[in-house]
Amino acid sequence: MRARRPTDLVLVILLVAAPFGTRYIWQPGRLGGDVIEAGTASLFLTQLLAVFFVSVAFMSARRVGRDIPTLPLVIATSFLVGWSVVAAAWSGDPRAFVVVGWVVLGAALLFACRSGRPDVRLMLQALVVGATLQAGLALVQSVSQIVPASTWLGTAAHDPSQAGTFVVEAATGRWLRAYGTLSHPNLLGMHLAAGLLGSVALLYGENRIRSRRTLVAAATLLACGLFLTFSRSAFIGLMAGAAWMAWGAYRRRLRLPAMLLPFLTVLILSSAFLTAFLPDLVSVRLGGQERLEERSVRERVTGYGEAWNLLVDRPWSGTGPGLMPYALAAAGGDGGRGWDFQYVHNTPLLVAVETGILGALSWIAVVLAVLISSWRRSSVRERPESVVLPAIFLALCVAGLFDHFVWSSWFGQSMFWLLAGLAVFGHYEPVRSTEVPAVPGDAIST
Repeated sequence: MRARRPTDLVLVILLVAAPFGTRYIWQPGRLGGDVIEAGTASLFLTQLLAVFFVSVAFMSARRVGRDIPTLPLVIATSFLVGWSVVAAAWSGDPRAFVVVGWVVLGAALLFACRSGRPDVRLMLQALVVGATLQAGLALVQSVSQIVPASTWLGTAAHDPSQAGTFVVEAATGRWLRAYGTLSHPNLLGMHLAAGLLGSVALLYGENRIRSRRTLVAAATLLACGLFLTFSRSAFIGLMAGAAWMAWGAYRRRLRLPAMLLPFLTVLILSSAFLTAFLPDLVSVRLGGQERLEERSVRERVTGYGEAWNLLVDRPWSGTGPGLMPYALAAAGGDGGRGWDFQYVHNTPLLVAVETGILGALSWIAVVLAVLISSWRRSSVRERPESVVLPAIFLALCVAGLFDHFVWSSWFGQSMFWLLAGLAVFGHYEPVRSTEVPAVPGDAIST
């Protein structure tokens, strides 16, 4: 993994460091006397890296090829940014500008990718490396059943015996779901799913036996880490991304489906191996009949109802970006403590609640513009990356249909905009070799 340009080097560091939550907090969010994440004003180390990348990219701008349709994406992104500012100002609450800042910086990352034209294969390598590090941490956390607090890594302490820790509760006890250095297991699951899909593109055309073995080993670790998050939304996103990738490869006459077989084999074997050791936990997550699983379902259903009420009450202005928990508390929703007021677990609906109908439509327009632009671009680029990157972006968005972190966290926002920028504006270096092993299983057996 060698960066030839300063912009590529900065973006490599950003992608590897993206999951680390190292930050300086100068104003925590407070609701009902409790400290909550919503409305917390802080400065992440990765935000400084993002600003640096944007600055360097704009100073060393490269010409955008004519094969890249950009106007719909530019219009949708500009409207989303502008309307988010309007919604925040309309709310009259300065805490709304925390999320607005994320959206503005995320959009800047998108346009910086347009100016900097980062090397796509190099960025996929960085994504896989960063995800593999997180998968290693996930294994350690699952074995030790503890997540220690670390200021430098940006992690909070998580103990399965303590309330508020995300666990799988079975007859055998409470099992800690892996966090990595992220704030929620579902966030880690999304990151590992992205890394797993990215490793497919890296294997395509890679004929060096050592490199292929390394990639398969990384994929195995990623699959195990994804399993240990017990994240259903991440797994659904992974399947959606794999389906897009297989269909895109078929349409573009790539032999990428042949490369999917080793990774599907790794995923199935890893899941089967861990299921044999943790059958009760898998049964609980799939069945959803235990106490905590039923409670989770009830809270999500209740959240949809509360979100709908807020949307009906403020269909155009919204509550203000990042302010749904505060709006629920003001409306007298269910719950007593500050952390009982939660975001709705659906990203498009959350965007609608916080920025109004126009904000949600513009967010959806951004997603569609990215997928359509990257699909059109892949028709003239017979490269696996041109199919895999929109597949990873789609996986993130599909997982976001069952969670809120794509909008409500800086990590989710940064990955959303970076993946969009790479999918549409990334630069493809010449292929070293397009030869693919004749037998798909060679990627594992050699």
